[in-house]
Amino acid sequence: IRLYFIDPPIVNAGIDQAFCQNEPIQLTGLVSGPNSVGTWATMGTGSFNPSPNLLSTVYFPSSSDLANGGVNLILSSGSAFGCIPDNDTLVVTFKSSPTAAFSATSVCQGLNTIFTDNSISSAGTINNWNWDFGDSGTSITADPAHTYPTSGSFVTTLVVGSSNGCYDTIQQNITVN
Repeated sequence: IRLYFIDPPIVNAGIDQAFCQNEPIQLTGLVSGPNSVGTWATMGTGSFNPSPNLLSTVYFPSSSDLANGGVNLILSSGSAFGCIPDNDTLVVTFKSSPTAAFSATSVCQGLNTIFTDNSISSAGTINNWNWDFGDSGTSITADPAHTYPTSGSFVTTLVVGSSNGCYDTIQQNITVN
């Protein structure tokens, strides 16, 4: 009788991490051993895209996951040659993201439009502003003034960042008479 011993599967779901609550979670798991196939599962109610059957996939947390403050994602190997499957759990916690908001004065062409940042953050402070006024003009101040050289409708974008490393974006149409 000849016996062959093979190494059992070893699974690594990754290092436990904190993610901003408004971002998807990029997963890159590793499975070694006789069968390098793995399947992701969640203890929450979010979804995997494109599939939970890929080692590299994306998890989109549900509102329930966010309300719970975190979710456990489990990577499991298949069984091969009689080896017992292995699994590893990635513990994900969620950091609060700021909510971007702003208002702007209504003006005529050639006059300053005053932008006011109305963003809020429940964790940390807002410390980063990136404005795109929709006419190639930009600013990094909290409450900028901008002069539009022509009349029309401009899509203005504000990206705010908070001290916990999370960001949010908002776009609004600004009408210049």
